[in-house]
Amino acid sequence: MKPEYRRSAVNRLKTVRGHVDAVIGMVERERYCPDLIQQVSALPGSLEKINRVLLQNHIETCVLLAVEEGAAARWSTS
Repeated sequence: MKPEYRRSAVNRLKTVRGHVDAVIGMVERERYCPDLIQQVSALPGSLEKINRVLLQNHIETCVLLAVEEGAAARWSTS
């Protein structure tokens, strides 16, 4: 994994972990349900951003290498 993508993914994952920990605390303190729902609904967007970072890394490393080695022909549907 390229260092800049690793750094970005790890930082984003740590942010998500902090967000989940905060939501757990809200549940434990029995916060108002709509507040919980709002916080939980933000998590998929954060995870999607991590997926984008991982996909970009994959394209720039694994896919590029496969194309350079001629392995792309194995991916064709014919």
